[in-house]
Amino acid sequence: MICARCLDQIADDEEHETYDNPGASAAGCTVFLHVKPCKKTPQQTYPLQRWWLEERW
Repeated sequence: MICARCLDQIADDEEHETYDNPGASAAGCTVFLHVKPCKKTPQQTYPLQRWWLEERW
């Protein structure tokens, strides 16, 4: 199982929460989360500009 919040593996003996996410027009899915708060993965919300990348690489 993989934690939907931090995208890390959840061990078999590790406590986790299970949430069912029903789909309105398609099949739903089951989401697993660590019980202890984990660090969220950073998400890019907009495309980076080419000049910004060239200055940093």
